[in-house]
Amino acid sequence: MPGVARRAKVSVGFVSRVLNGRDNVAPKIRKAVTHRVARPRVIPNTTRICCSNAH
Repeated sequence: MPGVARRAKVSVGFVSRVLNGRDNVAPKIRKAVTHRVARPRVIPNTTRICCSNAH
């Protein structure tokens, strides 16, 4: 959650409120958070996973 909050430029509390469906969040903040959650920046390293069992 801290990474989403940082990219959306809001507090972790706002991210929590959005993810829990609370009503007390401004539409602009809700949009910023949902946009950051929908587009994760984490890319799995499939090469390491694929080749980690090779001895």
